Formats: sequence, C-alpha cells, structure tokens
Amino acid sequence: STFINKRKFIKSINTIKKETLPDRIGYETNIILNASNKNKFTLSHCDATGSSFNKVESINIAISEAIERHIFYELIKSKKNKYGFDVNNTTDGFAAIPRLFSKEGIKNSYNEAVERWSLREWWGGQLNCHTVACQGDYHCFEIATPFEDTKMLILEKCIDVGELRYAYGFAFSDTLKSATKSAEKELLLSLIHI
Repeated sequence: STFINKRKFIKSINTIKKETLPDRIGYETNIILNASNKNKFTLSHCDATGSSFNKVESINIAISEAIERHIFYELIKSKKNKYGFDVNNTTDGFAAIPRLFSKEGIKNSYNEAVERWSLREWWGGQLNCHTVACQGDYHCFEIATPFEDTKMLILEKCIDVGELRYAYGFAFSDTLKSATKSAEKELLLSLIHI
C-alpha cells in the first residue's frame, strides 16, 4: 500500500517547534505529498498539517490529514457526484484516524462536518453567538446550533507582537470541556503563524 511506504506516498515531513503560550511549546508538522498523490485542489504550501502540544501527536494528525487529502483527491477525480462533491467540493467531514476501530473516526468526521456547517451558518448570519465562561487567557464564544447536547465554540486570543493580532480556534463536541480542548489545538495552529 502507498500509505505504508512513506517514500511512495509522502515527499517530505517537516515539524517546527514554537512557544505558543507562556511556558507551553507547540508543534506543527507539515507534509508535502508526492506529485502522483496530489492535484490542483491543494490550497497552501503543504498538503497536510497537524498541530499539537505533543510532537508525536502533531505528526500523527498530519499523516491522517495527508491520508484524507489523498482519498479526497482520488474520490473527486472518479465519482464526484456520488459523494456530494458537486454540492460541497471540500474535505468537510473527512476523518482518517490511525486507530484499530472506526468509532472515533466516525465521531470526529461528524464533529468536523457540523463544526464547518455551524461556522458557515454563523458567518452567514443564520446562527447566533454568545460569550461563555471558559478557562484560559482567551475569550470564549458559543454558537447556538440546532443540535441538542452539543457545544460549538470559538476561542479568541489577542497577542501583542508589536501590533495586536488575533488567533482563533474552532471546535464542535458534546461537552464544553472537550470542545475547549479541541479548540485549543486549532488555536495553536493560528498561534504558530503569528
């Protein structure tokens, strides 16, 4: 399988280390796929990215993202209308989790699809947002979604780097604690680029 043989599937893996929060080190791993595993849909300098406060986890996330992109590229080339890509031509709802059982991947896939939908609906003025209390030195907002017993959060952090800049993290989950944890990882990606 091309997924097992890194030399056939991945052209390069690069991990950077950066202090993102006081006394906290974050890692971002970027992957560039070999030319035969990518296409015109790549939107950035790399094909997949993973961010975490744990280096190994950032690599695992990036590899999972690379697998997602590769599968997306293959599906979009072959059966575009069968999978709804004629309606949403993105990887919304894709989740490749390197685990033995698929339950976690299905949950993550659902959460990502709802997260992206909620953000689009909020940006479009269809959903309301209000401030909620959360731990950490950032502002926390919850988008009021129609999904019961779930939390859709936006974390915002203002950083002074000679000028004020803002970083954001987004997450959808079943509890405030788990949504906050996921949003912190997204926020980390923003902080690495400030």
